[in-house]
Formats: sequence, structure tokens, C-alpha cells
Amino acid sequence: MIIRFLSISALVLTAAAADDTAPKKSKKTDAKAIVANTIPKDAVLGADGSYHATDKAGKKWVYKNTPFGVAKAEEKPVEAVVTPEATKVTVTGDIARFERPSPFGVSKWEKKLTDLTPDEKKIIENQKAKQN
Repeated sequence: MIIRFLSISALVLTAAAADDTAPKKSKKTDAKAIVANTIPKDAVLGADGSYHATDKAGKKWVYKNTPFGVAKAEEKPVEAVVTPEATKVTVTGDIARFERPSPFGVSKWEKKLTDLTPDEKKIIENQKAKQN
């Protein structure tokens, strides 16, 4: 019984070792697929250290130097900043419930009226003034 176990174990170990020594297939990559980003000569340096350029198709790009090379991203307009006026407040008893739109959906929170920040107090005052 022990001899059978040892011989089976030896076969398994031999098979595992044979798999490790087998030649591995290398992955071929298309040379055209790997292209390093470079900052165009006509790019304009921005105040934040990024470069801005427009390609032949009229698309605007932002280039930024990183420790890993040059990063390239499409330049998009900045979305409107959420203002306190966009925040809705519902006061029930001594609890204020706030709702504000955000890029990830509606942000909701609630606080006791005694724990409000000065900004939250202004939001409630502004909403009361609009209702009157």
C-alpha cells in the first residue's frame, strides 16, 4: 500500500515537473498596437503643467508627463459646479434632510438642526427666502 502511494506520488511530481520544463509559447504583439504617446510640437503648455493640442480632425487633446511616460486624454469641457442653490432641503422636526445632484447620482444626507455647518444653515435660509 505504501509502495503504491509513493509510486503514484512520484508520477504526479514527475508530470508536474514536465509541465514546468515544457517550452512556453510567447505572446506575439502587433508592433503597430504599441505606440508611445509623445507631446506634439505645436502643443501649448497650460498653467497646470499639461499640454493642449488639436489634431488634424479638430479633436482637442491634453498631454501630461507622468512617471510612466506621456498620458494622452481627450479634452472635454468642465461640467458645471454644483452650487448650494441646487441643494434641496426638507426640515422635519429637528432633522434637516439634504439632497444634492452629483456626478454619481443624488447625494443625500441628514443632520440635526443643532449640528449644521454654516454652509448648511445658509442653504436652509436661502431656500426659506425663495419660498417667501
